[in-house]
Order: sequence, then structure tokens, then C-alpha cells
Amino acid sequence: MGLLDVRVCEARGLADGILASPSTYCIVQIGPHQYHTVTSRGTDPKWEEVFRFQVADPQSTQLHIFIKGSRPLLPDSHVGCCAVSLDGLTKGVVLDKWFLLKECSTSAELRLRLMTHDFGLEAQQPQPQFAVAVPLASHQQGSPQAKCEP
Repeated sequence: MGLLDVRVCEARGLADGILASPSTYCIVQIGPHQYHTVTSRGTDPKWEEVFRFQVADPQSTQLHIFIKGSRPLLPDSHVGCCAVSLDGLTKGVVLDKWFLLKECSTSAELRLRLMTHDFGLEAQQPQPQFAVAVPLASHQQGSPQAKCEP
């Protein structure tokens, strides 16, 4: 079992509600386990909530996010959703990405930050950089370029 942190950050471009701005919340789900964010208002809601999941099989598991909204004439209506594959995440490195919502009446997006604790690809170690010798430009003694002043 591996640990995954999911931060539901914000959404942008959600449709205006009928006669009022929508109040939206997210359902964050992996398998049978799910969490709900608090409700946020507006077409660009912010949640900034973190949820932790245990993941049995990272290669086949998907994270599902459902955005629900409460509008004056449509309580708990479906606003949009996205599914994110956990295969390909890098262990210990935060993936900060905007995901296009499906089943949405607009081109709305949801920003998520995902980090695996003990599964995923190994982070690439940076290759050592070697300095290249560059000859110094010749200068005359006493010229302004040769002086080092505080």
C-alpha cells in the first residue's frame, strides 16, 4: 500500500448559476473511499484542502473528482468531473496541474496537487554540470574595467 496526498486547490471557468453564483464542493474518490471538500461560492471557487489515500495498485488506480453544485433551482447538481491516472507520478515530487473538466457546460478546469510518498517513478538525479574554461578578456592595467571597488 502506498500513500497519496491530494490537494484540491481551485477551479476556474465554472458556469454561472441560474440567478446566482453556484456554491460548489468536490467529492474526491479512490475506489470506495471518498472525501468531500467544504462548499465554496463563485465561478472560480477555492478549496485548498488536502486528503490522504492509501493506494493498493498505483498502476491501475484512478483518482476521481466530481464537482457538485447547489443552485437555486438545481440543488446538488453535477457540475463536472475528471479522472486522473496515478501511473507515472514521481515519488516525493508534487504534480501541480490544471485538469479539464468533463461533462461540464463550459471549458472549466480544476487545479490539483498530487504527491506520492512511497510509490511512483524515482526522481531523476540532476547530472553534474562541468564548468567550461573561458579565457578572460585582456585589459590594460589601471583601466576602469580592471578596478574592483566596493
